[in-house]
Amino acid sequence: MNIISYGRLAQFIFNIGRRALSEALVRGQIVAILVKEDIFHAALILALTRLGIVTVSCREPKLPKEIRVDAVLTDGSYSFINMGGLSAWTCPGPRVSSRQMTVIRTAGAEPMTFAE
Repeated sequence: MNIISYGRLAQFIFNIGRRALSEALVRGQIVAILVKEDIFHAALILALTRLGIVTVSCREPKLPKEIRVDAVLTDGSYSFINMGGLSAWTCPGPRVSSRQMTVIRTAGAEPMTFAE
């Protein structure tokens, strides 16, 4: 079982929020989240929601075609389908640690990796 204090969770939320802003994620955008670690996933949702960014939690690297996302946050390498109207998107590189994220811009920009 994963256990975290409220203070540590708050720190995660603020750190993730600062990093999201530095990566030009802004209010009103839609971001898909595909993360295996439950607490990190929850911290991402809370941080992005605090900034007015809409989140979509994924259980697999596929969304309905009707949902357009501006970015994908993931902790692994997946072949994404129907993300932002793309037919497929492959996240290059090896799996990153559970405390790092890869931000994939669906508009075709290079992936960016950041740590909490």
